[in-house]
Amino acid sequence: MASRDLNDLHPIIANAYKTALRQWVQLHPQGPFPFPTCTYRSDEEQEILYMRDKNHKDDDADGKIDEPDEWRSNAKPGESKHNFLPSYALDIAFRKKEGGLDWTESLFYDFAQLMTAQGINWGGDWVRLGKAKRNDNDHFDIDIRKGITAV
Repeated sequence: MASRDLNDLHPIIANAYKTALRQWVQLHPQGPFPFPTCTYRSDEEQEILYMRDKNHKDDDADGKIDEPDEWRSNAKPGESKHNFLPSYALDIAFRKKEGGLDWTESLFYDFAQLMTAQGINWGGDWVRLGKAKRNDNDHFDIDIRKGITAV
């Protein structure tokens, strides 16, 4: 199972998340509240996600095989920023105060404003930037090509 441990994140993205979370709680004291769903992910786990819409299986149990809604990742094993340790990527979800998850798109957009203000990339911008076929609203990452050395 993929890690949800903030200690598995590169300090830059971990600190940005902690700062954004503090800001979020001040702005939205009644929630819902973001929480990590994935920090580090092994190559084996990445392979499973990459293959979900191309493995000739009904991964979402709706009677259809390899359909678009089974898609989870465009990255092959070793290509995802989640596949490094420390991880250069973080996925989140929102938990309602009374329990259960909230996937309302505007929540991700609002949280992304707090993260991108700190220089963190947001997967919700990918289609607009021409980097993917669809947005990945729960995903945040840092650019490892810039040779990040600061903490």
